[in-house]
Amino acid sequence: MGLRRTGSKKPSMPPKRPGKVFDFKEQLTKGNAAEEEFPAIYKQMTGLEVEKHTTFDYDFNCEDGNKVELKTDFYPHEKTANFFIERWSDYDAEKPGSLWQSGPKGVTQFIYWYKSSGKVYKFTIDLEKLAGIIEQLVEEKSIPMKFIQNRTYRGGGWCIPRKLLADYWEVFEV
Repeated sequence: MGLRRTGSKKPSMPPKRPGKVFDFKEQLTKGNAAEEEFPAIYKQMTGLEVEKHTTFDYDFNCEDGNKVELKTDFYPHEKTANFFIERWSDYDAEKPGSLWQSGPKGVTQFIYWYKSSGKVYKFTIDLEKLAGIIEQLVEEKSIPMKFIQNRTYRGGGWCIPRKLLADYWEVFEV
């Protein structure tokens, strides 16, 4: 069963507004540094070893056979009650992001790390099911898509209240 395509209908893109523009290279550098730290954190959480995967399909291979997708945010956990779930890594090119790109590639674990706060959410549900639940919440709660501007492209995703997904994760303090 593939990921559902609901949520794939793209909303109209708002006009480009002045505001924060993220620098891809800067974000990539921060993300790579976090990925260097993550194996020790994963071992602390699970007792298992992970190693960096060699392609962009997903982030880590675990010694028990799981494939891990890591989402790292660098702002404090306390700043928001939401997860930002990326639906489109490149909105205009319709390039799927997050669960919608990694689920079909056999990724079995999704982990959301608020690095500055030391909070790690390990989702305990199949990624395709999680994507479906998120799409259902977006539809039922009329959650608008939020757009993230980079220098040459725009991503899109939703701010999903953590409490709405509380049945599907366990949290660790690291």
